[in-house]
This record gives sequence, structure tokens and C-alpha cells, in this order.
Amino acid sequence: MKEDIQQLINLQEIDLELETIRRERDQIPTKIASLNRELQDLETELASEKERLDEDEKEKKLKETELRDEEEKLKKSRDKLNAVKTNKEYKAVLKEVEDHNKQNSLLEERILVLMDQLDSLRNTVNGLESRLVERRAEIGTEVEGLTKKTEEIDKSIESKQDEREKLLAKIDPKYSENYNRLSKRLGGTVVVGVSRGICTGCYMNLPPQFFNEMLRDLDIKVCPNCSRLIFLKEDEAVKKA
Repeated sequence: MKEDIQQLINLQEIDLELETIRRERDQIPTKIASLNRELQDLETELASEKERLDEDEKEKKLKETELRDEEEKLKKSRDKLNAVKTNKEYKAVLKEVEDHNKQNSLLEERILVLMDQLDSLRNTVNGLESRLVERRAEIGTEVEGLTKKTEEIDKSIESKQDEREKLLAKIDPKYSENYNRLSKRLGGTVVVGVSRGICTGCYMNLPPQFFNEMLRDLDIKVCPNCSRLIFLKEDEAVKKA
């Protein structure tokens, strides 16, 4: 009986280790996906900033072309001032000159704003490109490490499963079958000791008659409260003896 109890405890330890190992393995794809999302976010941000840079460069070229056209119109209007013959014509041409000057000022102001924006965007793009190169290398190393870790965990799981099968073959089927059934239903710890008439799985008192039967039979029982497999701890067995 003592050997059966110890083997069940050993089996449970293996299962708990397997549960921990599998949980760790299950987290790896999530970690890899998170790293890949980080790269995708950086790439998306870089593409967006490059698009803004391209749009501002196009607008700057357009405004510079418009400015050249306005300057040409301004020159022609000034030349016309020397050729006008009436006061009315003079006022009309003077209005053209003023309008062209005003438009030129607006265009020059917009071009200066765009130049500042372009400087800022170029710095942002350069920073993102450097960051992307750096993180791509780092994440590549991290993913490689996680992939290797997955392979190591798979080997560990295989080894533990082999160990479990060998141990399972040594346990009385009436105990192992009950253990497997409870393990699937309850999960976690299903083999626990009894101390001072209390199940250490649910920490509830066992019925007196039930506990007396345990003291008499020294057998593995099922806790009437939580359904775990229970056994007398050595201190209880010694008291009984």
C-alpha cells in the first residue's frame, strides 16, 4: 500500500511538471506573435511617415512652381506700370502688383512651413528606419531563441511522458484508472494526504466513521467532500499503529 501511494504521488508530480511545461510552451506562440506585431507596427508607422514625407515634398514642389509663376506675373505687372497712360489703368495694374505680392507672401510662408515639416519628417523617418533595423535584428534573435526553447520543451515533454508511462505500468490499475479519471476532471493535485482527520486537498473534516475506516484499512480512499484520492499521512498511520 505504501508503495502504491508513493507511486501515485510520483505520478502526480510528473503530471504537475508536464502541466507547467506545457503551459510554458503554450505561451511561446503568443510571445512570437507579439514580437511580429511589434515589427508590423513599426513597418506601418514607417510607411505612414514616408507617405506624409512624400506628400509634403510634392506640395513643396507645387508651391515652388506656383511661386515662380506668381513672380513672373509680378514682373509683368510691374513692367506694365511703366506703359500705362491713364490713372485708371495705373490703379488697376497697381492692384495686380499688390495681389501678386500678397499671393507670393502666402506661398513663401507655406513653403517655409513645409520645409520645417520636411526636416522633422526626415528625422522621424531616419529614426524609425534605424529603430526598425535594430528591432528586426533583436526580434530575429528572440524568435530564434523561442523556437529553440520550443524544441527543448518538446523533448522534455516526450521524456516526461515516457517516464509517466513506465511509472503507470507499475501502479495497480484500480488506482491508476481512478487517478487518471480524477486528474482529467479536477486537474492539479488529486492525490493528497489526510492529517488529523482533515483532507489536505479541500481542508474539510472527514466524517468520523469514514476516517475510522481509513485508520482500520490503511487504504487509499476517495474524499467524500472533494473526490480527491486520499491517504493517511505517516503521523496518522503511526498513531494508528
